[in-house]
This record gives sequence, structure tokens and C-alpha cells, in this order.
Amino acid sequence: MPVAREDWDWKKRAYRLYALSGENAQEILRSDDSEPPEVAGLLPDSSALVLLKANGQGHQAAWALPLDGSPMRLLAEEPDADITGVYTESYTGAVIGMFVGGPRPHVQWLDSQARQRGEILDRAFPNKTVNIYGWSIDGSRTLAEVQSGSSPPIYYLIDFSTHRADIAAESYPGLENVPLGEFKEITYKARDGTPIPAYLTLPSGKPAGPVPLVVYPHGGPQARDYPGFDWVVQFLATRGYAVLQPQFRGSTGFGEAFEKAGYRQWGGLMQDDVTDGVQAMIAQGVADPHHIAIVGMSYGGFAALAGAAFTPTLYSCAVSVNGVSDLHALLDEQAPQSGFMYGRAARFISVGQSWLQERIGSETDPTVKTRSPINSIEAIRTPVLVAYSTSDGVVPNEQSERMAGALGKAGKPVTVVKLPEEDHWMSRSETRVQFLHALESFLHDHI
Repeated sequence: MPVAREDWDWKKRAYRLYALSGENAQEILRSDDSEPPEVAGLLPDSSALVLLKANGQGHQAAWALPLDGSPMRLLAEEPDADITGVYTESYTGAVIGMFVGGPRPHVQWLDSQARQRGEILDRAFPNKTVNIYGWSIDGSRTLAEVQSGSSPPIYYLIDFSTHRADIAAESYPGLENVPLGEFKEITYKARDGTPIPAYLTLPSGKPAGPVPLVVYPHGGPQARDYPGFDWVVQFLATRGYAVLQPQFRGSTGFGEAFEKAGYRQWGGLMQDDVTDGVQAMIAQGVADPHHIAIVGMSYGGFAALAGAAFTPTLYSCAVSVNGVSDLHALLDEQAPQSGFMYGRAARFISVGQSWLQERIGSETDPTVKTRSPINSIEAIRTPVLVAYSTSDGVVPNEQSERMAGALGKAGKPVTVVKLPEEDHWMSRSETRVQFLHALESFLHDHI
């Protein structure tokens, strides 16, 4: 039986939340903010809704909104990270924990028994990320995914009554005896002094002195990397490359101000944060300044092309996978609309300014043109690999095809890799193998 209803007038940015009791509806929250709260679930006693919103805090927090109309109260927060989501009990659907962002994401448990079991798992698997998939109804058993940046996911069936952890499945069993890269959480300073969190993976048996570096910015850009196993990162590490994953401004999980600092900064501040990470690795003696590549997918593909266009002497080569090259064309292709095409974010689209426009810029903003890599072809000096999935439903193929065509027409060294019948995320294993072969060959020749 429904207990609440959300009303959203996207034209007026008017948000209303009602508690339902039979045929009666009582308004318990109203907001004319451009970003209403996310209704994440119910507390176990069904007395209050759980909402996620900054609500004046520096970071997104969790709030309890009683269904009886009582004032909203703070439920959970972290001083240096966002509450990014909720953990719900499998059988009742009640919220029993909060997912916390930051450099090392974790769960803040509301339920004491779940907290105790979570602490047992953390002690049993030190320095690993433990993702709990669910409990048996009596809580005596759980299925958990255990991984780290240096070890691939293993799924364990854990019995608390017998103190056993049996392997149920492995994601990459073929890597059992392969020396993998050393994964680290680091921070570096941007040029304006802002600390930028990042992940650095060093090749196994790293020799003394600088090594070739691949900087690997994430997609999104309203997204982030996690301290878990990444198939591209470890592939590169096993080939002798250090890999830097910068959590540039615009990344999620590090606070509202940090994320919003990246709005309208495609090719601007966000790109500077990536560049500053590379410079930090050179200054610290990690990276060989003459052997640096930038590789990215989706927004990361844009960052790779922007790196080649706007910092042409920094990189030996660039690789864009399903990347954006023309911001104006992207805005034109993604016309303002309502509905849920973009998930929760679609609720925030308003008349005259889409969700993308709020984050990229308006079509009349001159920086949208100057920060589009396709408009700086002549500045590019390094070889570029452009790969794209022919069945990509997120970034139009035209973004890659036009960029590759412009590079070729200008006489720039460009390699094109088509990934047939593949989606935006390269979900099929055979496609990933195809891409990794092409990536390895390209980097070998140019870095």
C-alpha cells in the first residue's frame, strides 16, 4: 500500500510531497528548489520517509521526514563525504543503512545487528571492499562481493554461525596467479590549492624511477571512480603503465560544492584538475614526462580529446572511447524534455534550460564552442585513437565519426576502431578483448 506521493511541476519547479492515509493526502513537504530531495525509502517502523538532500549542509545527508507531519530531522551525515544512497533490508524493503561516498566508500548502518555483522566482515577481509548482496531471513548467512583495487571480485557465501566463508563465484579466475598493480588512494593539489582525491595504480614490480603513465578520467562527469577492481586499469598496470584516476571537480560523492564546481566546466576547471594531476605525478617522480597518455570513455573520452587539443605537449597520445567531441552538437541533439530518460535527474529539467545545459552551458555560451575539441583540430599534435560502439544509445556515433573525420582531413594521425553491435559501456566480453588488443597496440606504438 502506498504511503506517500510526489508531485513535480517541472515548469514552475514546484515540488510537493504528500503522506497518504486511505483516501486522504496530507502535504508534508514543499519545495521550489531546482533540486528537490530524493525519496530513498522508509524507516523500519514505517514512521518516516528517508530523504537524501544537502538541505543547507556542505554535503548530501540523509533526513527522516515523519509521515505525521512532524519536522524533518537529520538522520545521518558525514563531514567530508555525501550520503549517496541507502541499503534496504531484502525482505521488508526498509532502510537499514546509508551508503557513504568519499575516497573510501562504506555503509553507515542504522540497524545494530546489521552493523555488527558488517564489522565482522570488515575484520575478516581487511583492506578490501565488502559489498553485501543480502542476508538470509534470520541474518545468519550472507552473500558478499569482496574486492580491492588490486584484487578482482570474489563472491563468498558467509555463515556467521559456523564462521565459514566459501567461495561461490569469481569474476576473473584466470587472474589468480597474475601479478597485479599496486592500488593507492592519493590526494594532490590543484593549481588553486583545492585538494583533489585520486587513485593511483602502480605496475607490479615497479622499477625505481619514473614509468610511463596513463591518466584515466572517469565518465559522467557526474559520476566517480571507486576503490575497487577495474579491468582497464589492471590491464594497463600489467603492461607496465602507472594509471592515475583523478576525481576532478564535478565528480560525485565528495560534497555538493565539489560537484557543482564542475558545472559548465567541460574543458575548463575539470580539465585543469586532470592536467594538475599529471603534473603532480611528474613532480613526484611517478611519471616519465615524455611517456604519458590520456585514455577515457564517455565524458572521459571528451577529457582525452580535450587533453590532446588544449594541452598538446603534455601527452604522447590520446584515446577516446564513445567520447564527446562537439558540445554544441550534444546540446542540440539532447533537446529539453521531461520524463525519466536521465533517471532522477530528468525531474530537474525546466523550460529553456535542460539538465545538460545546466551542467555544460547554453547553446549561446561562446565557451561551449571554444571548449569543444572538434574546434581545435589544428592544435592537436599527438596520435589519437577514436573508438566507438555502433549501438551506443548514450553518445551519438556522430560525435566520434566527425572527430575522426576532421582529424584525418587535417592530416593528423588518427586510428579508428569500430565496436560492432556494442553498447555504451562495452558490456560484452569479446568487445572488451577487441578494445584491449587495440589499446595495447596503440599505446605500444605511441607512448
